[in-house]
Amino acid sequence: MTLLLCLIFHTLESSITVEAQRINADSLFIAARQAANSGDRTGAIVTCERILTNNPGYQDAHILLSRIYLWDKKYDLAESNINTVIETNPKSFDAWDVKTDLSLWQGNYASCLRDCDAALTYFHDNKALLLKKARAYDGLKKPEMANETLNTLLYIDPQNADGLKLLKSLQDQLKKNRLSFSYSSDYFQSRALEPWKTIYLQYSRKIPIGTLVGRFNYAKRFGIEGVQGEADAYLKISNWNYGYLNIGYSNQSIFPRFRLGGEFYQKLPSAFEASVGFRYLDYKTTDAMIYTAYLGKYSGNWWWSGRTYFKLNGSTSLTALLQTRYYFASRDDYWGVRVNYGVSPDERTNVLTTVTPSLKSSGFRLEYSKQLWPAFTISGAFTYSNTEWMSKRYRNVFSGEIICSYQF
Repeated sequence: MTLLLCLIFHTLESSITVEAQRINADSLFIAARQAANSGDRTGAIVTCERILTNNPGYQDAHILLSRIYLWDKKYDLAESNINTVIETNPKSFDAWDVKTDLSLWQGNYASCLRDCDAALTYFHDNKALLLKKARAYDGLKKPEMANETLNTLLYIDPQNADGLKLLKSLQDQLKKNRLSFSYSSDYFQSRALEPWKTIYLQYSRKIPIGTLVGRFNYAKRFGIEGVQGEADAYLKISNWNYGYLNIGYSNQSIFPRFRLGGEFYQKLPSAFEASVGFRYLDYKTTDAMIYTAYLGKYSGNWWWSGRTYFKLNGSTSLTALLQTRYYFASRDDYWGVRVNYGVSPDERTNVLTTVTPSLKSSGFRLEYSKQLWPAFTISGAFTYSNTEWMSKRYRNVFSGEIICSYQF
């Protein structure tokens, strides 16, 4: 009888101890979650580790730790914690939510697809998982599959704001053709010089390995008219790099008789991109070989870039451009600012000045682009430059440009 009473007492004591530990762990977890939400991530981590010391199977603590490590970009620690939960409880939605974010935020889109498919076997038609799956397809440059996934999401939730925003972007990607028309005019401080006019008509076509572009340029300078034909190609080499090629010809004096360009672009970690290349311009009486280098970075809705052009043969010259853009709903909705020292051979309006590198130029450009309808975009730009037109003699130039584009 005494032995039986001892066993009962011991069992009750153990149960009370376990229950007390659970209640204590729950209280600590509430404190950890509040600390994380208020920005005290270090305090939240310490509290979660304290919970797990006595309760190694406390899943909410593992999940919160993984989320904090994800915020801090400590991806290995986040993965080890979240995998612990999924291995023991594959029906935890919070665990899969962190797991899919982990792969998506790192740009591991193929892994994100596998994680989303695995999670959807337990949480059929979950809106958050479907949206992540569509974003993963978009990251893998598979707009058709992303569009199909979004159609499923929007059938469930027709007013899903994030889904509608991504769908708009995808619809632009699925259009293979783009026709653009540009008109620009340069006005000089001296009224003795009539405005210069530049017009181009451009057609681009997306192909499986990139984009092909054909362009017809017209210009009027010093009362002289001229035309030029150009072709561009942006060709994918791998998921991490691509190339650019340009060729052009004209038999009028205000354009280069022949132009050729090439550039190699390399994607880098942390959303950086870099490139090196050249531009060759051949006039009837002179030519120029110009080298270029570029570094850009995407940060949220912002794009920042710097580019330089330099000419070594003959007179040495250097051009530097710094540019930023802020994107809204799509790649056709943005505003931007650029400042420059020197002249860019890639500007359509610069048909003469790139072969006189000893002359100096500086200025800025303001630009704005708006997609008015799903297929139609209008863009405008204002440019100011202070240009040396003779040795130590400068003039102010004010330029306006408007571009209309139609996608189909």
